[in-house]
Amino acid sequence: MEIIIFRHGIAVDRTAPNSTSDENRELTSEGISKTRDAALGLKKIAGTPSKIISSPLVRARQTAEIIQPVIAPACSLETNKHLAPGIPLSKICSWLEVQKEKCLLLVGHMPDLAELASLLISNTPSLEIRFKKAAACCISFTGKCKAGTGCLEWLIQPKQLRLCGRTKK
Repeated sequence: MEIIIFRHGIAVDRTAPNSTSDENRELTSEGISKTRDAALGLKKIAGTPSKIISSPLVRARQTAEIIQPVIAPACSLETNKHLAPGIPLSKICSWLEVQKEKCLLLVGHMPDLAELASLLISNTPSLEIRFKKAAACCISFTGKCKAGTGCLEWLIQPKQLRLCGRTKK
């Protein structure tokens, strides 16, 4: 099994004037553009997920909606409360253990994604793994996804993803 973890794109700042609730913050126009470019790079690097699962928060859902037609137009896209900020890692891991897909792409938030990646590869949430906005990593498992049994295949920040997605002229 493989799990691709993708942090949402650049969103409206929570302290901006006229900002809505954290749950409803949307991607900025820059966030949309950079996420689309990162998705093009992800397409060249990653396998095709059988399912894309997003946090229910607007910015994550928008990110997943940008990624899905680029890398896996035929795969299903769903939101799941397990990827919302603040969900205990034990609940996320229990949920992941019962997933049967060969490759899942998860879209969510920091610091939760970094802690999840850390837990999956080291059985502790305390490794310092940094995901800039629209960064991605891939963790592979032999068999089921269980804490401490994952292998970090790659971690790519958004600038490098965007560079990978550029077409040669």
